[in-house]
Amino acid sequence: MDAAMRGFTKEQIAHIMDVVFRHFKGRSYVFYPEYEEYLKLKGFNDDEIVDIWSKAVYYRIIDIVASSP
Repeated sequence: MDAAMRGFTKEQIAHIMDVVFRHFKGRSYVFYPEYEEYLKLKGFNDDEIVDIWSKAVYYRIIDIVASSP
């Protein structure tokens, strides 16, 4: 069973997000389009990318901050 079918554990999500934030030089924020592009380059598909983001929010690994122009 592939990762998209079985989902990701909390630990896997935390590790993936650590890798993402390290890639962006330890910034305290990452914009979704940057995150999406980076994970696509790493071989993740669209469903996995959404699943990782959603679970990272659910598990409070990341926070969502809305901004407006």
